[in-house]
Amino acid sequence: MRQRFIFLTLLFLLGLSSAGLAQPGGREAILDGWSATLSQAEAALRRSDLNDADLDSLQGRVQSVATSALAFQDEIKPDIDDLEDLLASITLPEGTGAEEPSDLSETRAKLVADLDSLTGFARRTELVILRSNQLLSHIAERRSERFTTALFARDGSALSPGLLADLVLESSRVLAGTSRVVADWLQLVAGSSDSVTILLALLAVLIVVVVLTARRAFLRWAEGPTSLEDPGRPQKVLAAFAIVIVDVGVPLLILLGLRALLAELGLLPRSVDEIAIGLTTAVAIFTVITGLSRALAAPNRPAWRIAGIADSTARRVYGVVAAAAAILALYAFVVRLAGITTAPSAFVVGLGGVLSIPTAALALVATRMLVRGREALSEDERRRSAPWRVLTPLASIAAVVTIASAVVGYLAFASFMIEQIAFVWVVIGGFVLIGGLADVILTATLSPDQPVGRHIALNLGLGNRVVDQLRVVITGITRLMLMFVAALLIAAPWGFDSSTVTSRLHGLYYGVQVGSIRITFSTIIAAALVFVVVIALSRLFQRWLERRFLPTTGIDQGLKNSIRTGAGYTGVLLAVILAAIYAGIDFANIAIVAGALSVGIGFGLQGIVNNFVSGLILLAERPIRTGDWIEVGTDRGTVRRISVRATEIETFERASVIVPNSNLISGVVTNRYLRGNIGRIEIAVGVSYSSDPERVREVLLAAAAKHDRVASDPAPFVLFMDFGASSLDFELRCYVSDISTGLSVRSDLRFAILAALREDGIEIPFPQRDINVRDLPNVAQAFGTRDDSPGSIDKDRERSE
Repeated sequence: MRQRFIFLTLLFLLGLSSAGLAQPGGREAILDGWSATLSQAEAALRRSDLNDADLDSLQGRVQSVATSALAFQDEIKPDIDDLEDLLASITLPEGTGAEEPSDLSETRAKLVADLDSLTGFARRTELVILRSNQLLSHIAERRSERFTTALFARDGSALSPGLLADLVLESSRVLAGTSRVVADWLQLVAGSSDSVTILLALLAVLIVVVVLTARRAFLRWAEGPTSLEDPGRPQKVLAAFAIVIVDVGVPLLILLGLRALLAELGLLPRSVDEIAIGLTTAVAIFTVITGLSRALAAPNRPAWRIAGIADSTARRVYGVVAAAAAILALYAFVVRLAGITTAPSAFVVGLGGVLSIPTAALALVATRMLVRGREALSEDERRRSAPWRVLTPLASIAAVVTIASAVVGYLAFASFMIEQIAFVWVVIGGFVLIGGLADVILTATLSPDQPVGRHIALNLGLGNRVVDQLRVVITGITRLMLMFVAALLIAAPWGFDSSTVTSRLHGLYYGVQVGSIRITFSTIIAAALVFVVVIALSRLFQRWLERRFLPTTGIDQGLKNSIRTGAGYTGVLLAVILAAIYAGIDFANIAIVAGALSVGIGFGLQGIVNNFVSGLILLAERPIRTGDWIEVGTDRGTVRRISVRATEIETFERASVIVPNSNLISGVVTNRYLRGNIGRIEIAVGVSYSSDPERVREVLLAAAAKHDRVASDPAPFVLFMDFGASSLDFELRCYVSDISTGLSVRSDLRFAILAALREDGIEIPFPQRDINVRDLPNVAQAFGTRDDSPGSIDKDRERSE
């Protein structure tokens, strides 16, 4: 025992030394520093004059403390676990009566002291993390209050004559001040007689002219016809991406290059630099919006269009979007000029509110064109335009809200809304373009027929199908990441960021306490939002499974439908659970209420529950799959869809029969496709008593052997069924690879058998039924008898009787 104790103690000390743990004094100083930082942040938050920069600084400091505390907590947790394990290992079993050695007691006391010290540090760290999270929440609330106060401040109406007059007067002052700045700068440039400066300026002008000429030539080529009349998706995406790069990058590079050149030559005073920054910002806004519109809509090249928009609609919408982009760019430039000339903030707010009205009106015109243009689209183009069908109503509502806000006096909110409409369009357009480019790159690199895909398959021992599935999965993950980034970008201007998104959904208003649940408006909205988001993601996952992943697998269609249906119901269940958890609903209470109601509901919904459970059994055991040929009672046909309540069967007459799932579980069902598509067909043949049975067998087997749909294994065979009243009855039995073709195979074999029997002179007697005497010549002719004389007809009649 003593040797074991010494070994464990040495092992523990060795672990402590190798981990490089901080000394207690150092840990104490770190915790005290964190507490001091948080106390300073709490004191700063009590001030009422904090601006956005102050709040950002406080958030950064508190977030740094929280991150460090979490790392410290993870660092000391293994040490605490090691100490607890060591103490447990050296503890003598109870009831042994053995006396613990003194050195063991001393070591135990030291270990207990160390464990208490680490546990105290861990508790203080948890307190630091809790205080940090509370402070981050308070900072987010303060920022939200400032954002809401500034956004919903009410001024005069945008249509007020007094406001318009003030804007005109202040605009003239801004232009006059800008003119003086530009005039002073021109005098500065004219006073510079350095030959090197003049040479560099001329060279810069020449480069600008050449680059702009090349850009214009490229854009003309991009908008004109090409020899490739039917480009694929990769060509469209790459061309659109090139258009955006050229349309946006070239002007910005020119402006930034000229600004850097003027700064290097000492010809860029601070006021002129502000004008240059404003001009660059305006050009960036205009080129980004119009560049994305030109890339996605392709106004003059329908074959290269990515978005599902009609030809005439694309050209008109592009013009409207360009006009709106020009207004937004002008506003951004004037805002910068107002800062140079020290114009009042009311001028900026008022100008933004007034300009938001024509911009929002142009947005309404564009959405109206898109909605009306859908009538001219083909089915494939309408499918591609599905995202725009969802976004256009939202854009219309936002534009109407913008105009109404400007009219009633909420100018800051109207200006903010129109900026967000443009920003959301840029983010969505960028998402479509970057997502398409990621698909093209991943497809070009990870496809099994590409070098990288073949290299992965060769080195990892994967099949081509697995590599293709890997590509689809990576593409789906990339799409989800881009969607997440796009959502954060759209939410960021509203005061949300990655550290405050969760806190935004809490505590907007005081709620009503009902038992242990607090019901608030924000909780209801957030729970509904969680439900909708999870449902939307589950539908996207279903669509991805159906269109991208499942087609790359080798499973049958029935299992694909079962997987897709199961994923949908799982998404609904997950959405309900997450929404309930977020709303704070206790599942124990739900269980009690459900138990009380289950008895009464069970009687009324017994049939529905029975069908629901039966549907789950069908999806799990899969005795019936989509595409199977089944017979249920008097109904038979092909299974088209299996839901949790009923199964749809399409009969051979193209009628749909809805069968409750309970009938398929409890009743007798014939499934011709359960073990495979192979099936047996029978053809009855009757020949005259004068025929050679062996020859009849040979004729029947030869007819079956010649048919390409008759299986050779199991081989066809002929049975001598009976001595009929007027014929020897045989039956040909053979198997076909797909029983759904059984009817056509029977028909083909009957034609072949009849022709072969006639060729061999084997007679097929008339059936035992009443035949009109006037029909006998036609019947006799059908069976190969050419004698139409009255005597022959009488003989045939006697034979039939």
